[in-house]
Formats: sequence, C-alpha cells, structure tokens
Amino acid sequence: RVVILANNGPGSGWTQTIVGSAPNGGDNHLGTRLSDLDRDGDLDIVSIGYDYPLYVHLWRNDAIVVNQPTPSITPTAKPGDANGDGKVDTADFAIWLTHYNQNTGNAHRDGDFNSSGKVDGIDYAIWLINFGK
Repeated sequence: RVVILANNGPGSGWTQTIVGSAPNGGDNHLGTRLSDLDRDGDLDIVSIGYDYPLYVHLWRNDAIVVNQPTPSITPTAKPGDANGDGKVDTADFAIWLTHYNQNTGNAHRDGDFNSSGKVDGIDYAIWLINFGK
C-alpha cells in the first residue's frame, strides 16, 4: 500500500488516505518517494513495485494551491537530460541504463536526475515524464 498521512493540527491526529494498494491488499513496493517530477511546484508520489516486471507507479499532484509562495530557485538542468544537449531523449535513457543501480556523485550526468546519490527507478520516472521535451 501507498498511504498518505495528513496532520490535522496540534493534538488532533492524522487523516489516512490510501492512494494505491496491491490487488491482494498486501504491500508490494520496494520504496516510495516524494519528488516534484514534473517541475510544477508540488510534490508527486512515486512507488516502485516488486511485482514482475518491476513497475513504477506514479501519482501526480495536479492540485491547484492558492497563495503558495513562488520558489526563488530556478533549476539549471532540464529534468531527464543527462548529456546536457537540451533534449530529453533516448541518449539520456542510455546513460541512465548504463549507471542503473549504481551510487554516483555526478547526479544528472550519470542519470541520477533527483540527485539522491543512486541511479534508480525514480530517475527513470523523471526521464519518462520529460521524454521528448
């Protein structure tokens, strides 16, 4: 299951929302991360299943938020563009695949598009969302 717990305020507990679950009701994921994959200013949810083949499950947060502060940092690299040519294409996928499941210190240049230090399925999801852009 992928569950979101929202805090209801001081001393008032949590509200649980299940956003995804295995067909049999059990757990079926290797990990879940929050990241702004589509660079729209809000967090999206990515979960990697251990079903075969390994599936990347993505829940985009497309909610409209009013009175949200505007970020002051502008990203310098295009998400998913490992070779820096300004396009997210199959050449970038090849770089991601070459370094898949490796620890890296080169971030985007090795396909670690979320700069987590490891090239993994979350980075693939970032590449996939931005492919062709």
